[in-house]
Amino acid sequence: MLLLTLLLGGLFWQFQSIRRKRSEIERQADQLKTLMRELHHRVKNNLAIVSSLLRLQVRHLDDEKAIEAVRVSQQRVHAMSLIHQRLYQTDAVSSVNMREFLTDLAQNLMQAYGFEANRFDLQIAIDQPDVDVDVAIPMGLIANELITNAFKYAYTDVERPRLHIGLHNHNGLTLEVQDNGPGLADTDWQPQVNRQASFGQRLVATLSQQLDATIELVRQNGTLFRLHIPSNRLQPVE
Repeated sequence: MLLLTLLLGGLFWQFQSIRRKRSEIERQADQLKTLMRELHHRVKNNLAIVSSLLRLQVRHLDDEKAIEAVRVSQQRVHAMSLIHQRLYQTDAVSSVNMREFLTDLAQNLMQAYGFEANRFDLQIAIDQPDVDVDVAIPMGLIANELITNAFKYAYTDVERPRLHIGLHNHNGLTLEVQDNGPGLADTDWQPQVNRQASFGQRLVATLSQQLDATIELVRQNGTLFRLHIPSNRLQPVE
């Protein structure tokens, strides 16, 4: 009987010890989440300041090419800001909801380039909503370049503009951005990093290399860009 009492007492002590340790771990995890959320909030605020400075700079420029370059830079900063905004507004501090991010990004760019929502077909098809932040940030910047390219060049003579954005998980992660414009010529797209390519094209190529990704251009009822990130570059999302 004494042995049983001692055994039960020992088990109870172990249970209490494990519960205290688990509570401490949970408390530390909550603190880490709070710190990460605060960090993303500060980064987002700093990016907002940079965006405001670029907006002010535009007012002092007369050259149209310089104005456009600064505005495009502002849009790139805003794209990064949207990602950090998503990170601090949710409990998931290490992953980004790409459905929400890509929808916000496309709608903001649509407004920036003067398109009306009721006269534009925006199609978002996402079957991989949550993506690890280390992949989401470069992929988000690539998406910004491809979507911006469509709004700038694809719809000059298109009666009913359409933009399809897809993100699919099949042997890796595939981002698709397709417009219904006249299509790009071979000379308009430089898939490699070289001096002939525009800054946006070099940025896409560099970020694709960072992700070990491939990017292809398909002329299919307009222009289709397809970015494929191999599965070995993807981290499981909790």
